[in-house]
Amino acid sequence: MTCPVCGGVHVRAVGTPAGRTLVRCAGCRLLFDSEPAAGAPPRARLSDDERRREERVSVRRAPGFARVLYAVRPPGRLLDVGAGIGELLALAREAGWQAVGVDVDPAVVAYARARGLDVRLGDLPTLELTAASFDLVTLWNVIDFVADPIGLLRECRRVLAPGGRVFVRTPNTPVQRAGARLTRALSKRGRGRLAGDGPSWFGVFHASNFGARTLRVALERAGFRDVDVRNSPPVGGDPYLGLGRAGERALDLGKRAVFGVVQGVALASAGRCLLGPSIEAWGRNAA
Repeated sequence: MTCPVCGGVHVRAVGTPAGRTLVRCAGCRLLFDSEPAAGAPPRARLSDDERRREERVSVRRAPGFARVLYAVRPPGRLLDVGAGIGELLALAREAGWQAVGVDVDPAVVAYARARGLDVRLGDLPTLELTAASFDLVTLWNVIDFVADPIGLLRECRRVLAPGGRVFVRTPNTPVQRAGARLTRALSKRGRGRLAGDGPSWFGVFHASNFGARTLRVALERAGFRDVDVRNSPPVGGDPYLGLGRAGERALDLGKRAVFGVVQGVALASAGRCLLGPSIEAWGRNAA
């Protein structure tokens, strides 16, 4: 067995607070699933509940999408990998970008196309998009679901124009593991309600689980330069559960306070200590 990021063979099985057994690479510290489960059966359309959830998540992520678009000026050609219902594409189009998305879920692709967005159905490596045809490629909470992250990142670099940039956002696995352990400990002490009682924490372990070091290694092995890994600002409120106006506001304030603390730690450590629940990275294709 080899690590899908660094190719190392020194790996060992480790347990997660969710009760799953994953494999950790001793070299780059990637935590990965040696036998990823088959994905959910394809959906032809979204149910009403699924549609409302997708819309709620997209609305809360919109400020983050706008921040990413603003970081690359002037607008050019965008590829969003894992486009979902297309909120990032819609914002990009309004900002003057030529925007294309890809997704493996037929239901969200159908929804996005009904919005007049250009979204292709399938895995990026199998779609054979034209080389050097984009100025920015984005992967927002996508790479952790992929069993071959290096293969995906190399395909992103292939479709990027010289000097083009890639943006990747993913859960910060060391922090997520620590949070899951705390959740479980509080639950055992009878404080499960205060801790959220598990499922929202336990769902962060996917096919490939990155920390800051591992994400940097992955991008550099895929051929990207000028890699910059940082804490990722939190998405406002709770994008999945919906807590009502007061609950959303309180949670949002709490997230902002925590993010201020972890940003202070990152600044004090010159970026070496990233404690945000999510991390993000930028990389550049060679000119």
